[in-house]
Amino acid sequence: MKTALAAERANRRYTVDASVFMSAFNPMEPRHAEANAFLAMLRTAATPVIVPELVFVEVAATIGRTLEDASLAMSFAQALRHFPNLLPITLDEALS
Repeated sequence: MKTALAAERANRRYTVDASVFMSAFNPMEPRHAEANAFLAMLRTAATPVIVPELVFVEVAATIGRTLEDASLAMSFAQALRHFPNLLPITLDEALS
């Protein structure tokens, strides 16, 4: 039983939506603390995090639009690219 559980944990991966990163970024979001805790768990567990390549554009556009700060928007999107174990995938017709 322990072996099966260990194998399951080793094969875990998550697909994370831009909204999770935005909730973690913005302390005014209702689920800010929960999003931060979830992302911290992913960091420490070295869990693969699958995101569509579009996530960088989504977070930059949202920050730029809501805070009217293009520099902060670009900085956050670039920092997100360095999130541990991030696996950006290109969306094609089969995946969309």
